[in-house]
Amino acid sequence: MIRSAFTNLVRKPGRSFLTLLSVSIGVFSICLISMISSYGRSAINSELNSLGMNGLLVASENEINPDITQEEIDAVRQIPSINQAAGLVVTTAQASAFGEELEIYLWGIGTDAKKVVDLNLEYGRHLSDYDMSTSAQVCMVDSAFAKQVYGRENVVGKTISVNCSGYTVNYEIVGVVQTGSGLLSGMMGEYIPDFVYTVDKNVQQALKTTGFHRIAVMSDENSNTDMVCNRILKRLYSVTGDNEG
Repeated sequence: MIRSAFTNLVRKPGRSFLTLLSVSIGVFSICLISMISSYGRSAINSELNSLGMNGLLVASENEINPDITQEEIDAVRQIPSINQAAGLVVTTAQASAFGEELEIYLWGIGTDAKKVVDLNLEYGRHLSDYDMSTSAQVCMVDSAFAKQVYGRENVVGKTISVNCSGYTVNYEIVGVVQTGSGLLSGMMGEYIPDFVYTVDKNVQQALKTTGFHRIAVMSDENSNTDMVCNRILKRLYSVTGDNEG
């Protein structure tokens, strides 16, 4: 029931072209805070930050066909008080390895996204600029995925098969990143699918698109979050020719 509710929240269609889904901690906080009311906001913020989902996330409401363009990302990056802005592609997929089949969230990240999404590496390496430029079939997995499939965390060099929208690719695991400590480590795989990260172009190819689902934004530490959100929306409306009505 909880998992179904989470899925519906992630895929919820809407009238607007773009919606700002999070304030300071990321899109997943909306779901997690409602599910775990007994935990304080600061504790959940800390957990989400450890997953690399800190900052602001701007999301397209078209979850099936990602429609955020590079032009829109560049426009957000030019806003005063914005330090970084990068496109992300994220979709559900199925991963299989070592006789296990799991539902995952497949994240496609590019060179710019590496500056925004802070992943805590435990084993191996991060995705490199060479991986990005060559669309290498490599990936990083979170430690919860590694332990569930292989029974240990260091699975660098192993291969997993990922089916995304009917398009199957074998990815070599080049890195293992930390899953949220404590609270989220117990939830990953039970309520929230495990995370797998690869090059954004690989996910775009599977989805047959050049667009993005999210814009990850890092603003100045002392900037007013509400003001930043309003600036982002106004800039996007001006680029797309849309309006708040």
